[in-house]
Amino acid sequence: MLKLKLCLVLLLSLAAPQPAIACTCSYAGDFIEFSGSAIVVEGQIRSYGPRLSHGETLHASMWVNVEEVVKGKYRHSSIEFVGDPGHLCLTYIDAVTYPLGSKHLFAVFVEDQKQQLVGCGEVSVQVVNGIVHGISFTNGVLEAYSVDRTKFVEQILD
Repeated sequence: MLKLKLCLVLLLSLAAPQPAIACTCSYAGDFIEFSGSAIVVEGQIRSYGPRLSHGETLHASMWVNVEEVVKGKYRHSSIEFVGDPGHLCLTYIDAVTYPLGSKHLFAVFVEDQKQQLVGCGEVSVQVVNGIVHGISFTNGVLEAYSVDRTKFVEQILD
């Protein structure tokens, strides 16, 4: 999925008639690393904001119903995540990655109800039937992983 997103960004930058400003950031790690100082919530994808013009499955934002605060304190029952419109180093809100009704663990860095879905690391992982599914980037290689949710949460809380 990340390779597809990187290809999409490359193709869009090649098609741009004006000079493009590239997003540069260091990879901040898989979800366990990335969520180190973050609030972690589990939520279900409720709805999307407007569709972006440069992708059939890309949206400007999405609403997530917060079902559990796994780590830290978060007082809202929902979050509106704003994704990358194509140039901000945020995570794309892609209906393929975030299907309606799916559950995810999210790293949340502020207590606001509306916030950016930050990039440059694994900001979320999907939870299906008690199994966490994610993608790590190690030594230049993308690798999918699956871990029992209980064990995964224990690692987050350590």
